[in-house]
Amino acid sequence: MGEKAVATLGDDVAGEDGVRVNKSGQSLGQKGNRTRLRILEATRLLIEAQKGLAPAAAAVAREAGISSPTFYLYFADVGEAILDVVAAISEAFEPVADLLESPWPDDRLFDYSRRFVEVYLDYWYAHAAILRVRNRLADEGDERFKTLRVAQGARLSEPLLKKLAPAQFDGQKVANRETLASILITALERTATVEALALYQERASRTQTVDALALLIARFIKG
Repeated sequence: MGEKAVATLGDDVAGEDGVRVNKSGQSLGQKGNRTRLRILEATRLLIEAQKGLAPAAAAVAREAGISSPTFYLYFADVGEAILDVVAAISEAFEPVADLLESPWPDDRLFDYSRRFVEVYLDYWYAHAAILRVRNRLADEGDERFKTLRVAQGARLSEPLLKKLAPAQFDGQKVANRETLASILITALERTATVEALALYQERASRTQTVDALALLIARFIKG
């Protein structure tokens, strides 16, 4: 995990001269930056080992080979460390959003839907534990993670909304497209979580899962 990637969201701050400082106002030299990165790597490893459960700050400190007081020199709480871990995977989401934002030819809706589902699942499979801890903390009411989750959801729901046909049955409107887009994205996210983390023993194959999700999306776009 590179220093540039994990330094996106703040735990320590920069002083007036642009020098990054820790919670005590001390500037971070090479040793301080190495310690900070070691904390973030320990946080990531524990999240993955626990399949998306947030680790305790004391556990992160042990994994990083530092004391608990040292941890709090760099982060106010473990949530701040997790925020930086989540920020480090933000660029991996761009191909997912880009594909959904691109035009989908009417005669190839299923093909494009299937490709979108595959790219989305690849993203989730690669980062499932980190995304799950983000979602769990958001569900528990942490505003920092709610903001991240909503923002990423909007990157999908807004372009999907533009593609969806009116939600009708027998010529009658039965739902608004905003609700439909939100439900489709939720179905994608939940399915990806279950599949990527193998939360249940009995699961559909990857091909069956992709085809089923792609069929739902293509049908609602086609109307």
